[in-house]
Amino acid sequence: MLGRIVPGWIRSHGLAMAAVTTVLVTLTVLSQDVTTAMFTDSSTNSGNSFTSGTRPGWRQISVGRYHTCGVSMAGKAYCWGDDGNGRLGNGAVTADQDSPQPVVTGGGLTDTNVAAITAGRTHTCALTTTKLVYCWGNNSNGQLGTGTIGAQVATPTAVTAGGALTTSPGNVRAITASRFTTCAVTTTTNDAVCWGDDTNGELGNGGGFTASGSPTNVTTSTGMTAARDVGASGGYGTGICGITTTGKAYCWGSDSSGQAGNGATTGNQDSPSPVDTTSGLTDTNVAATTQGTLTSCAIITVTRKAYCWGSDSDGQLGNGTTTGNQTKPRPITLTP
Repeated sequence: MLGRIVPGWIRSHGLAMAAVTTVLVTLTVLSQDVTTAMFTDSSTNSGNSFTSGTRPGWRQISVGRYHTCGVSMAGKAYCWGDDGNGRLGNGAVTADQDSPQPVVTGGGLTDTNVAAITAGRTHTCALTTTKLVYCWGNNSNGQLGTGTIGAQVATPTAVTAGGALTTSPGNVRAITASRFTTCAVTTTTNDAVCWGDDTNGELGNGGGFTASGSPTNVTTSTGMTAARDVGASGGYGTGICGITTTGKAYCWGSDSSGQAGNGATTGNQDSPSPVDTTSGLTDTNVAATTQGTLTSCAIITVTRKAYCWGSDSDGQLGNGTTTGNQTKPRPITLTP
């Protein structure tokens, strides 16, 4: 995040996060503030306040692999596209939907209390203004966080307490979904927690690549304490990156193409690995990160320069050449 910049983020990898504080909207970033998502006009760069429900339109959009979800300015969730596994949350597994369908209310979500939404590959999660998380869709790897692994769910279902995540009261300020994994950041303690698939180390708990149907803490043993943001690619990626409150970036999960940015293709990482700081990023200057399938990027503070690392097979690093895999951050050639 840029300082504390967040809401109104539309992007192509389905990353949506949320966090509870007042922020200034200035840039596309990986997470969104719960309170700000409800009370800041994300259509401008002014941070103007408004009362929920007084303006039409969309507050936030999140794209998964074959489905898209959004939150209205009033705080109501909608999804459309592929409804396989019940990922649209409309109460049943239906045919493809080519227009927004309201997500079922009554089980925790209402027409006005959704602060943010995040679309994974085949599941979806929403964060409410009461800091509770609800998920629906595919649960083959425990990505719904209901305490079980297995049956799909076509209606929003509460994520169970686990690790630092509590439900009475709720304490989540940010959420993001990857392929088969979901992560969150808690209030006050700024703990990162994840649940679901751990085949590539996506849970970041150092626990040996074992899936979890309940939230589990991302380990702080490698230095990622006091998380500010955690983000992942919702469509297909299995790499996850986080930023500490001091502005240092860490990545974990798949590192097959150098997308962890730690200076080597180190294989799967089941604990956060610090992103290399020898080529532009420092221990204190990372404002925002975002992940694709095999590529990661960051924006730094002050200069607002962008850096990318990982696969460059199609020029996606933006460094002026197709240089192959890059295991360290490389600057994008253009700074607008």
